[in-house]
Amino acid sequence: YFLSYMNGSSLEIFSKGKIFLSHGYDHVFGINSLVDAANESRQNKWGLDDSYIFEKAENEIEKLSKSGKPFALTMLTIGTHGPDAYLDHTCEDFVVEESYIPAAIKCTAKHVKSLLDKIESLGIMEDTIVVIQSDHLAMKNTLYDQLQAIGPEKRRNYFVILGTNQKKEINTKSTPFDIYPTILEVMGFKPEARTANL
Repeated sequence: YFLSYMNGSSLEIFSKGKIFLSHGYDHVFGINSLVDAANESRQNKWGLDDSYIFEKAENEIEKLSKSGKPFALTMLTIGTHGPDAYLDHTCEDFVVEESYIPAAIKCTAKHVKSLLDKIESLGIMEDTIVVIQSDHLAMKNTLYDQLQAIGPEKRRNYFVILGTNQKKEINTKSTPFDIYPTILEVMGFKPEARTANL
């Protein structure tokens, strides 16, 4: 697999660029990859807006799909991040009340749909697996009181795999450490003892 990673922040934050490159990734992209980052208007506190990253991801998928080789694209988005989201210019049609987060969630969903439509238009959906996941539970943000009211026992990290031709929900105790070997198995790899990561 050709491995590509992209996010809107600097690749130096948390040493992400070095970590991905030292773990087999062939290409990494962050705001510090741009020669003229200061002139890019689509930015927020963390770096590039999601609209930029999704646009870049669609272009990357098109390029990789034409290579004829297996590939994996990993991307990190920031739009729904606390404390009160980072809306990009495409989020103008959403009503914002006491929190920007619901609008950011709707906007991110719109970006994801566009990305899935792009994969479909390239004719590679039959051979493509899409994983959508949260990297952690929402921390203190403008919806914190509502999240607390749900109760910690009912809050869940989000993890879904599209493109496996299996429609089922698995509701079992797990940790983020289970995600990597699960993705490997869905891609056709059989990790020894069904474990991988540490």
